[in-house]
Amino acid sequence: MFYEMCGMETDNKTHHTQELCAIKPLGDSLPFEVINKAEIWHPVWDAQVDHTVNAKFLAAVVEHIMTNEMVIQRDVYENTLTCHLVEAS
Repeated sequence: MFYEMCGMETDNKTHHTQELCAIKPLGDSLPFEVINKAEIWHPVWDAQVDHTVNAKFLAAVVEHIMTNEMVIQRDVYENTLTCHLVEAS
């Protein structure tokens, strides 16, 4: 998820980890830029986790994880409900 949030494809994680670490922060403590309607994050890797930009990045990561989990749970519920409806027919 870190790779995608920072605008990278994930076909070669070793190579991209090096690129991820090379991402430079944006000026004025901006956490991300918008490119093609997508947020491209620029964490401050050499700062503490509670740095303003990093805290915003981590909050966005948590939000993505929660959204993914809710979609998974919804899909599981809908598939389970569908299975029960088919079995009852």
